[in-house]
Amino acid sequence: RAAVAQEAVGEAARTEALHEVRKAAKRLRYAAEEVSGRTVPVLGRKTMRLATAAEEVHDELGEHRDGIAMQRLLREEAKRLAARGEDAFALGVLHEAERLRTESALWRAQRALERLLATAVPGA
Repeated sequence: RAAVAQEAVGEAARTEALHEVRKAAKRLRYAAEEVSGRTVPVLGRKTMRLATAAEEVHDELGEHRDGIAMQRLLREEAKRLAARGEDAFALGVLHEAERLRTESALWRAQRALERLLATAVPGA
């Protein structure tokens, strides 16, 4: 039980850290959009590319976070059904599909973050 609890704490910390990255990407996106020329052209296309890259990170990490929440909801509902003696198999199937979708979103977020860093720091 202690190992499971410790893993849950580690996963919660990781999820929270990813959420902080998502919020930072959102702030970067809005700042870059503001100075890129949507209203006043200051820095131009490079800054708009930065905004687009930050938006991609924000969106993919949002998909990941939504998937984590959905998995939690499906697990809780499956426990309720099992406690009442009802079949929860379908929820297990949905949970696995959501886990795969969430894993894919995290992979895409990592690739998007690499592109963002390459845009922000050429040659990095």
